[in-house]
Amino acid sequence: MFTQLVFSQDFGAISDALEQGNASQISQLFDNSIEFAEGDELEVMERTDAEKRLRGFFLSNQPEKFEIIHKGKSDKGIHYMIGNLITSTHSYRMTIYMAEKMDEFYIRSLEIDKTE
Repeated sequence: MFTQLVFSQDFGAISDALEQGNASQISQLFDNSIEFAEGDELEVMERTDAEKRLRGFFLSNQPEKFEIIHKGKSDKGIHYMIGNLITSTHSYRMTIYMAEKMDEFYIRSLEIDKTE
């Protein structure tokens, strides 16, 4: 039950930070290296590089609203959240995968896909 509470709080904080375009706050939950995908580009990068990339995304796409569509936990213990980010330029589907490490959850993967 405690794990589920922490999980919900982390996704609530991530959701708020996405809506505010706060890359610094989101990056505090990044693992040491993460998979960062924007469109067809997938790259494994260090936490600081991923934060810079996310900050650049927010500068080009000013967030206006974020809505969680679905969240859950896989059979392998990976927590995930899928949501829609509406920005000043387009709408994007955001998918975030988190894994538990030493009783804390860290973002292992962040995917940004432009929706039609």
